Amino acid sequence: MSKSKLYPNKKTFARLVAIQSLYMQEVISDEDESAIFYSEKLKSLYKENSAFEDLSITREPKINKKLLNSIIKYATENLAQIDEIIKLYLTQGWEVQKLNMLMRSLLRIA
Repeated sequence: MSKSKLYPNKKTFARLVAIQSLYMQEVISDEDESAIFYSEKLKSLYKENSAFEDLSITREPKINKKLLNSIIKYATENLAQIDEIIKLYLTQGWEVQKLNMLMRSLLRIA
């Protein structure tokens, strides 16, 4: 059985890069660099075909840059409000900061 080829659509790929960008910004904790900066780094990484060998993606994915920038801008400008919304759905006594970094990034973009 051969592996099926994956071709993420532009919007899906924009969301993935947005999550990864917020995650990178938090992991690196560099206040001088924005999530937009990390999204540019990720886009250039994904342009290399070798980045997709494990996923069986055979062509460079296209990305909806307008959506990507919009998601990151909204998330970073409204982080406190987004965290308050997330907190509403956490078990009593839990704080957003107790969630692991990847989960926080994913929920903030969602």
